[in-house]
Amino acid sequence: MSLFITTLKEFRFYSWPSKEAFRSAFLKLDIPNNDLDRARSNMALAALHARYGSDFREPGLNSMQTMQQEYDKLYYAGQLPANNLLNPIAWGKFIQAWKDGTLNVQ
Repeated sequence: MSLFITTLKEFRFYSWPSKEAFRSAFLKLDIPNNDLDRARSNMALAALHARYGSDFREPGLNSMQTMQQEYDKLYYAGQLPANNLLNPIAWGKFIQAWKDGTLNVQ
């Protein structure tokens, strides 16, 4: 078995078709020059983070959740997963959360 290695020429990728197009777009860029406009744009970002903040998770939390899902899948391999429909403890937690108003239904 022979192994062939091919070295390619250097390729530079630009998001603009030419340097002139980039220059004109850069010069036309409207940057807010007063504090009020900058504060408004920062508040818009803060509103986005407040609205979608729970969707953005840290990589460590994502990996832990993925590992937990894999563990659960392996734990119940070859059998049906547990059904909490008749679990009195789960029902108690549900009713308590309903009474407290902390029930999170999505």
